[in-house]
Amino acid sequence: MFLRLSHFFSIDRGDFKVRFYPTNISLRLWVSKLRKITVFETDENFLRNYLKPGDIVIDVGANIGFHTMISSVTVGQKGKVYSIEAHPKTYKALCGNVKFNGFTNVETYNLASGEKKGHITFSDKRQDDR
Repeated sequence: MFLRLSHFFSIDRGDFKVRFYPTNISLRLWVSKLRKITVFETDENFLRNYLKPGDIVIDVGANIGFHTMISSVTVGQKGKVYSIEAHPKTYKALCGNVKFNGFTNVETYNLASGEKKGHITFSDKRQDDR
């Protein structure tokens, strides 16, 4: 049910939009918009200043894709973003944001990243860092 709410609300970040999925990151972005304060400004400024058109980015632990979306816009169509998110529900939100923005330079992967091969188990009680 909560994922369906994202079809009604989005957070405009200028050159991309973030769908309001029921996550801590979405909530922080929504509240910052209403209060006209900045959230994740340091991250966003770093990515926009460091990345160049044509760069390749790997976003490990992508969550709902905030860094992925900034990176996608910044590297442009000549660049590429590989976005990795392990949690299945959060991964769906990531894919939803990529699709919502029409990004064609992003590839998403529902995988965990670690030092060795193996399997992991997730609880569905929480989908992000709440």
